[in-house]
Amino acid sequence: PKVWIIKETEVDGDLSQIKVIVSSRNMTQSGCLDIAAVLTGKICNVDGNIGKVKPLWEFLEWLKSESKNTISKEQTKKIDALISDLKKVRKFDVRIEDASGNPEVFDDYEFIPIGMNDENAGHRCFDEIGNSRDCVVMSPFIDEVGLKNIFTYAGRKTLITRKEWLSQISEELFEKFQESDGVYVVKGELLDSDDVTSDLHAKMYFSNNAGRNYLYLGSTNATKNGFYRNAEFLLKLRYSPNLSSYNVYRNELINDERECLFERITQYDTQAESPIVNDEEIRKAVIIIQNTKATVESSGELWNVKLTTSKLIDGIKIYSIHRPDMIQQLSKENTFVGFKLVELSELYVVEAGGFSRIVKLQTKGLPTKERDIAIKNSIIDSPSKFLDYLGYILSDSPESFITEREHLKKILEKIPGGESKYLLDSPLYEDFLRLSYSEPDRIIQIKDKIDGLDKKVIPEGFMNFYSAFEKAAKTSRRK
Repeated sequence: PKVWIIKETEVDGDLSQIKVIVSSRNMTQSGCLDIAAVLTGKICNVDGNIGKVKPLWEFLEWLKSESKNTISKEQTKKIDALISDLKKVRKFDVRIEDASGNPEVFDDYEFIPIGMNDENAGHRCFDEIGNSRDCVVMSPFIDEVGLKNIFTYAGRKTLITRKEWLSQISEELFEKFQESDGVYVVKGELLDSDDVTSDLHAKMYFSNNAGRNYLYLGSTNATKNGFYRNAEFLLKLRYSPNLSSYNVYRNELINDERECLFERITQYDTQAESPIVNDEEIRKAVIIIQNTKATVESSGELWNVKLTTSKLIDGIKIYSIHRPDMIQQLSKENTFVGFKLVELSELYVVEAGGFSRIVKLQTKGLPTKERDIAIKNSIIDSPSKFLDYLGYILSDSPESFITEREHLKKILEKIPGGESKYLLDSPLYEDFLRLSYSEPDRIIQIKDKIDGLDKKVIPEGFMNFYSAFEKAAKTSRRK
């Protein structure tokens, strides 16, 4: 699943709301084409529309249960609080403006977690899409099982996918789409761009069913695993009557304009290489790693990490995310020796079956505070960077501060001892002066933020300078 559930509260008011983002997008810098939908619901003082919202908080309950070995008690409490808030949402707003400015494009919605509490959810979606008269399937990854029911009923059918994945369906099924409304892939010039690789990653299904139009979007590919095996999440949106159609939806994606992203494939390539799809080994490896215990122990100025597991299969390799040079074959007990404080992490990379995954292991003995200070010192390693750090903290516009700072650096580089004059010659002084009276807490909190920093990075005279403003801030706060 690719789902964000966010609580937002007014800064100067009592109103709170839940924002839900259902997407096909992973947390990466990929240049691929993705889709996301945002729904917002007000938190009320009484229980809301349990029927509509229940699948969403059940999804969080499921995640909490599946993650019990990797999240803290504090994180569990936060999830419970979010679930409590979700139960007080009466409804989510699905209004979105179309090209004509009409905000009532959709009039209903449904959250559909797949492969979790409701074991039949994936089957139902599979059947609903298959029962369509007219249907557009957009899915980067496909297979014969995931598409076999699309032609249950006569109608217009369009398939948009990745070119290399067409080898995963039969020539007969390819020809059925071709004879209907066609098979499309991302244009070659987008794939070959020097700037960014823009292949397809969005998963969307337009369905005309029983006289109404629906749009499904989220993480589910048109594959057997997508609908029958994986943990996935779909948002089902119902169009308002007469506000969309197969032709309207399809024409938004496929048209004769130069900006169209897709091109039609008319020839089934019998020589195409099949993509690697068997990731069973890495799935098993991740399950085993999630039941592995990690412990950190000091060894002089360095640190050692010990992993222990009771379950084991061959072919699993693991290493800390900051030290790939320490990669080891997983055994019942692995010891990694010689970590610097800044290299300690709860994130590990697991390799198996030609795949790799990042996993988080709850780690005992991790010197979190000391590590955080060490990381901060590794970044803030000069008086100049110390002042930049303060600027980021205090500025209401970090972007403007960066621009001014770079300009000032060029000037001060030409002046002997110019950098030492930076404190009073920069916007930093003005920020201290302004915040001492408008937001004194931000001045007072600086002491905690610079606690533990190497004293050599703090400019001479800064602490006296800060003490004067800290005193003024405390006086201002009392008033």
